[in-house]
Amino acid sequence: MASSMFMTPYCPTKMLFFVCGGVFGLSAGFYGLSQVVWIIEIWQQKAGPFIQAQHFCLSFGSIVPSAVLAPFLKKYEHSHAITAEPVLTEESSIHIPFLIIGTFNSLAFLFQLFLFIFYRYHTPPMYADDNVQQLDDGSHSTIKTELSENVSSKQRELATVKVKRGISSRKIQLFAFGILFLSAYQAMETSTMQFLPIFGQYSDLKLSESDAAHVLTGLMAMYATGRLVGIIIIFKVRPELIIAVNLLLVTMGNTILSVWASGSVSMFWIGSMMLGAGFSTMFPSAFTFIEKHLIISSIFASSTMIFGATASAIYPVILGKIIEHQAVVLTYSNFGSTFVCAIVMFWGYYLTRTTVARE
Repeated sequence: MASSMFMTPYCPTKMLFFVCGGVFGLSAGFYGLSQVVWIIEIWQQKAGPFIQAQHFCLSFGSIVPSAVLAPFLKKYEHSHAITAEPVLTEESSIHIPFLIIGTFNSLAFLFQLFLFIFYRYHTPPMYADDNVQQLDDGSHSTIKTELSENVSSKQRELATVKVKRGISSRKIQLFAFGILFLSAYQAMETSTMQFLPIFGQYSDLKLSESDAAHVLTGLMAMYATGRLVGIIIIFKVRPELIIAVNLLLVTMGNTILSVWASGSVSMFWIGSMMLGAGFSTMFPSAFTFIEKHLIISSIFASSTMIFGATASAIYPVILGKIIEHQAVVLTYSNFGSTFVCAIVMFWGYYLTRTTVARE
């Protein structure tokens, strides 16, 4: 991530620019999802608040790029006019914010290297807690294993781990539910954060690049605030209810952007901030919900990243050709993703409820 940030402003060709973007996206995806799996392995059934906390820090850090970039973007209003003669422009200083963000990435790399050298992580047995819940209906086998001394100095006794053997239909359906929901959500979140400033520039508002970046900062501020609140409410509220509220907020924010935002800067801000609140706890709450019914393995995390990245790559291809001519198309794609997330969430809730009823 750090290397791609340092290289991006100096790319001599579009191809190298795309390569740097791809390297950054792939690295960020692996880094974020490996942290989620890591947290679940460490805290297991109690991982919910820690996932929310990790995503709060992620969202808080996401405020930095738009705030750092804004002063270096063009401040004049966007124009669609085409002139025959070339227009002289001042020398770009866009490399400065990229160097700043790359420095932050370098600090994260050094911290991770410090942990790797001095606090080497060892994977503990999954769901070793005595209060572990049944992960699936059917036969279970009891496997006794000795906890590693590196896991905890106080846990050196034998632990009983209940592991579901084989593959069941319900397990496959839960796996598919998680992949579909997280892919649809990731595509919606990524495209919104990429194209929201463009919405402000090419809608009737005709905002400057700098002003549009400030609106994105407002969205990210609500994004971080929502995740901070999520750390607390996850103790009292079931994750499926949090997701339902998130989907409602996203629908309301999209409606505001679709109907009123093109003619009002205030409504553009309100709709964007409502989207930030709606996005805030959806991803960590989805992982918390899935973790209650399915072991989050490296295979699941990798599949989530692959399918999520694929869906996120498709949206820009579609939106990029239309949004400059019809900015409101961003809200249409968000409505479609919200509908998919709602239907898939109903499916996942049904799967888990029917299992509880059988037990």
